[in-house]
Amino acid sequence: MTLRSLKITTFFLIVVGFNLYGADESVLNGMADKGTFGFVNIITGWVELPMQIKKGYDRSFYIDEGRPAVSRTVGTVWGFSRGVTFTLGRTYMGAYQLAGFWTANPEDNYGIGVPFDGEYAYDKGLFHDIPFNSLHVPISAKFKRGVRNIAGIVLDFPVRIPFVMKKRLYYQPYSKRLWYYPSRVFVGVYETIGCLLPNSEETRGYSFEYKSPSMD
Repeated sequence: MTLRSLKITTFFLIVVGFNLYGADESVLNGMADKGTFGFVNIITGWVELPMQIKKGYDRSFYIDEGRPAVSRTVGTVWGFSRGVTFTLGRTYMGAYQLAGFWTANPEDNYGIGVPFDGEYAYDKGLFHDIPFNSLHVPISAKFKRGVRNIAGIVLDFPVRIPFVMKKRLYYQPYSKRLWYYPSRVFVGVYETIGCLLPNSEETRGYSFEYKSPSMD
């Protein structure tokens, strides 16, 4: 990278950063909230394991009320396997939130991915009874949204950026749109790679103003 291109890139980042801050203070608040929540998820993700084992044991009585010992064993094993998956999912989500605290994200995850029981690992929460033969529905929805965000940016970038650069860059809407590009790629990679892992239905941080990248 030449000195001239380095200066242009630095100036571009400074202008975008100041416009994001000056135009909408909720952007910084969202970044702080998302990063903090990610840190909490990383630290407490392991709590999903004992919590899910306990939940599996408690729910075991519905398996076979006539044979409680068998029910408890099956429920505990089921809770353990679920706990491993939930621990990985929450830790992975926490790493994404902490590393990508600076990014915008989808408004919510309803119908996207297998949902956690609660907002935090230690919440009793609400058990989402998704039949095994229906798990592909939220998983595929998560994968498709991730791919759509990545592919949408790749297709949209060559057209949108020259258009934005011709405009007055210090206008907040354009600086925010430019911020959306790496944000969508970041969340797209996270969802595509981790489509099999559960996630929260609620999201933290500043949300995209539109669901489709081509509408930003």
